[in-house]
Amino acid sequence: MGAACVRPGCRRVSFHDLRSYLDRLSARDDLLQIGVPVDPVLESTSLCLRALREQGPALLMRQATGSRHPLLGNLFGHRRRIEMALGDRPLSSLRELGQLLARLKEPDWPGSMRDSTLRHSSATNSRYAAMKISRLSLKCR
Repeated sequence: MGAACVRPGCRRVSFHDLRSYLDRLSARDDLLQIGVPVDPVLESTSLCLRALREQGPALLMRQATGSRHPLLGNLFGHRRRIEMALGDRPLSSLRELGQLLARLKEPDWPGSMRDSTLRHSSATNSRYAAMKISRLSLKCR
């Protein structure tokens, strides 16, 4: 069910998409579906704040007034939902969550093909490949 890890030290996330995550929340009674019309500016905020204060479920408001799309609130409003989204891995601190979100926002991309080859030594002959890439880049200049 998890996404593939390609970098050393990465951890598997347990959901491929939002729908599968919402299905799991619903199965655990941690998603409240609201079928009546809800004003997205005034009522949704009030409902989300109330649920957050009471450590309640995430809210899926199916009929947001003035929108064709449902409105989802408090998805990560409780630590247990954050941990579940991260594969039921307990967070040791909020700092760890911040670091994870920062890595997702600003991934550490290699600067060049050579950096990429050197960084990922899973190829059997990575040193040879790096030398070949550097020769190709010299020929292209």
